Parts: sequence; structure tokens; C-alpha cells
Amino acid sequence: MSVTGMDMCRVPALSTLVEQVLAANKLTGQKFHVVVVPEDDMPRVESFDDVSSLMAALKRFLNTENSVFPILGTFMPVTEGPYRFLMTPFGALPLFNMPTPETMVADAHGWMGGVSPGDGRPTPAPELQEPDAVADLMAAAEATSEDDGSSVMPAM
Repeated sequence: MSVTGMDMCRVPALSTLVEQVLAANKLTGQKFHVVVVPEDDMPRVESFDDVSSLMAALKRFLNTENSVFPILGTFMPVTEGPYRFLMTPFGALPLFNMPTPETMVADAHGWMGGVSPGDGRPTPAPELQEPDAVADLMAAAEATSEDDGSSVMPAM
């Protein structure tokens, strides 16, 4: 005789047995997870030590605007960037390719700034937003140093 999900709801002992089997067969380091994908927000993962806690969380999502994906396993997060790693129970795995000197092109200009989009040439220095303000400061500094011989810039 086959037992369906509806039959399990009517037989609490069977439900408890399934929970015990899950707990007994869970490998070291494994947890119960649920990937929650809200209709209007970013997906997230919630983790639980036991199946009862997972079930309680799933019940909270009944009749809500979410998709849920329960999982039994080991959560392996990804580190923050710019160099991201997959963190496994056995060590970190890089999710990037580190260039080698042999694959890099030498820069004949020595430029350390950004690169112009598309052409690979150095970007020009940014334009001063208020050239008159800089000129005014320089003139004030010269006037101050002429008056008393100091070389201190005036307070702004």
C-alpha cells in the first residue's frame, strides 16, 4: 500500500518517522535550507538545523507571494568581491581567473589611471569644475604671502 502526502497528514506517527529518518541520514555539516524567491524582492536562503524548523518556515510561506525550494545539503556561500570564492566544506575555490604576466600587454605610456572606453588609450585628466575658484585661491595666497611674507594658504 502506497502512502501519499495527504495520508501522511492523517498519520502523525508516519510523519514523525519520516522526520526521524531524515535526521538520522543527514550527513555531518548538512542542514535543511529553503531558497525563498519573493515576487518583488531578491532571493534569499534560510537555513535550519532540523526538519521541524524547516517545516515551520515553509508553513509561514503558505498563501504568500513567494516561490520556495527546500533543500537538504551543505550551503556553500560565495564571498564578497572583487575576487570571489566559492566556500566549500573542503576549502575555497576561486571564481575568477588570475592573469599571468605572460598574458598581459605592457603599457608603453606608464599610465596608471583608467582606460578610455573602446580604444585602450589613457583617459585625460578630469577637468576642473570651477577654474575661477582655483584662480581666486591662488591669487589670495599670493596676496597673503606678499603682505606678510608667509606662504600659508588662506582658510576657506
